[in-house]
Amino acid sequence: MLDKTLYLLRYSALNGIWQFVSRILIAIGGPRLAAYLSYISIDWGDLNQKNRTILCLFRESFIKDVSELRKRTGFNYPMVMAGFTKFQSYWTPEEMQIQTLYQNHLDERALEKSRIYANTLIKLVNKKSKVSGILSGNFDYWQDNGFKQHCSDNNIPFLVLVKETPSAPRWIRRDFEWYKDSKYHFTGAAMAVAGKANKDYILKAGSVALDEQIFITGLPRYDAWLDIHTDISYQNRKYITLLTFSQGYDADNTFIQVLSLFVALAEKLSNEQFLIKCKDAEDFNYVRTLIDVQDVLANLTIDYQVDLFDILPNSKVTIGYNSLSLFEAAIAKTQMIIPAWGECRYRGDGAMCSLDNKDVTELIDFAFTPNEFSRKIERSAQNLHLPDDERVLRFINMNNYLYFPTSSTCSDEFVKFVNKFID
Repeated sequence: MLDKTLYLLRYSALNGIWQFVSRILIAIGGPRLAAYLSYISIDWGDLNQKNRTILCLFRESFIKDVSELRKRTGFNYPMVMAGFTKFQSYWTPEEMQIQTLYQNHLDERALEKSRIYANTLIKLVNKKSKVSGILSGNFDYWQDNGFKQHCSDNNIPFLVLVKETPSAPRWIRRDFEWYKDSKYHFTGAAMAVAGKANKDYILKAGSVALDEQIFITGLPRYDAWLDIHTDISYQNRKYITLLTFSQGYDADNTFIQVLSLFVALAEKLSNEQFLIKCKDAEDFNYVRTLIDVQDVLANLTIDYQVDLFDILPNSKVTIGYNSLSLFEAAIAKTQMIIPAWGECRYRGDGAMCSLDNKDVTELIDFAFTPNEFSRKIERSAQNLHLPDDERVLRFINMNNYLYFPTSSTCSDEFVKFVNKFID
């Protein structure tokens, strides 16, 4: 229900009305009223007064990590679901509303209002459960300034669970150069990252953080796979699944081609169930602009809310490109096809999964032309063989992108990290 409400507020006509009303309210009531409005949005989870509380700041995909931490650790993780970006944008200059580079455009009046906003919001949360720390999904969001300042002033750790990790050498180099050139400096206490590749480029950038501030914990969202049956036979699997790579993957035009081919295959193979899994609501809306709603087929589903944990173990075939979700597809033992034409790279520093890597080619099939792509999907839909565990393990440990503990869980590793900073 909460997801649907957020979707309506962001993407329906209600969004424009709410922005107009909230801007007027905050112009009158200032950052303190903004904090009250954000407080109303908090998703408290199963609050236990015996547990310490870490206040989380919502981001798409980051909520998956928090959901798993709620199940597996002894902390409370209330999450501020709305307002801390939109409301702060009302008093923050546009040039400061930029990830990383905001440090070059600091406005003291805006920072003071953000500090008041964070201070008021945390005081409200404290009335229900004392805040022991703040947790964000990345270390360089401009929206976190007020929270970082509050934490510094009140001896509360501002912690980060970095929700993303670069998934191709070129992107790792791009991120390294971005932080090196910006000379960004993290002002929180510490951060947890998904894998060694993440930590290495952050440290190499020089100014971001010290070695003792960066901990490799893996991403708790992947712990959910420990509870999921992944040995479902292909005869009992339901979907042919496309994981979108619509924007931000340097392959926008090829994605549009892939999407068109996928829809055409759904029309041709009417006895199969086709699923387009979008990353989030924004991606969902974009994909819907590429597919005429009138022409959506009965055996074709487009969704962003359905969980990969439900989809992938029930997928015969999964199509993706340069996405960490392919590691999850490997865990789920679905067959994988990567488009390898146009803008989609299959060798060199632009490819997460390289044709030159045996650990990749043991699990993944590359399609080098649109015709080959369609043929391979048709053929793979009839394949009845599950990959063995050893090949899956070699693939998911590839290039140190992700850390999977062997004797604990990512959630356990995260708790060890938190306990170093929270009394």
